[in-house]
Amino acid sequence: MVATSFVGELPDKTMIAAVILGRRHHPTKVVGAAVLGLGAQAAIAVTLATVARRLLKASVVHQVSGAILLVVAAVLVWVALRAKEDAGDTITPNRPFWQLVGVFFLAELGDVTQATTAGFALSSSEPVVVAVAATAGMTLAIAIGATASSALSRIPERAIWASAAAILILLGVGELTGVLIL
Repeated sequence: MVATSFVGELPDKTMIAAVILGRRHHPTKVVGAAVLGLGAQAAIAVTLATVARRLLKASVVHQVSGAILLVVAAVLVWVALRAKEDAGDTITPNRPFWQLVGVFFLAELGDVTQATTAGFALSSSEPVVVAVAATAGMTLAIAIGATASSALSRIPERAIWASAAAILILLGVGELTGVLIL
């Protein structure tokens, strides 16, 4: 489960958030926020996995997932258009820690790794172990993104947000049309 969550998080919007936040905040603060935000999401996924499977048909789940991806993509386009080109490398240690926790919590809503965590939890007799392992794998990926963000500081923040939005638009349309099932 740790390896699955780690690999699943690498090309993810949460990783993009870690790269952006790592450019603005100390990596330790970013990773700490990720542990809390992602841990809460893993706990929710494990807790609600059985209920969701019983209440929703698979086709409805994919439609909702696609819609969520497109909404997040729209937000990222908006952020990209408003991003300042010189926003990188600005460490702001006074930004409230709980805002960062919220970023990771919200970024993980309806995410592939959250769904993977729920799937593992359904087939496991130890859902707490699944939640801890999922959180560990995702946090490891986030730590790499937050730490490597300084090396990526030459890439304009607007380009990172726009790239993330483009990827999410493709995934959202694929999910809604049934071409891609996440």
